[in-house]
Amino acid sequence: MEKFIVFNESSPKFIVSADVIFAEIVSNDLKLSYHDKQVVVQQTGNATAADLAKVNDAIASVWSQGYTEASIPVTLSTAVTGVS
Repeated sequence: MEKFIVFNESSPKFIVSADVIFAEIVSNDLKLSYHDKQVVVQQTGNATAADLAKVNDAIASVWSQGYTEASIPVTLSTAVTGVS
């Protein structure tokens, strides 16, 4: 089963897998590490410790939901402008 994190509930939406192994702040950006890749979440401002906590809480929450609820929205301190 796949689970997802949704950044920016309005346009543009960015959807990433919730199979994150480790999340951290690197060079003021939020970085999500997976088994096979790393993803940088770009924001209009610098990522904060509160943003990191929100992502970690969302990961735990989405996996505790039933299988019919496959995604969870996350609102960070500043808008997400890209995922690479």
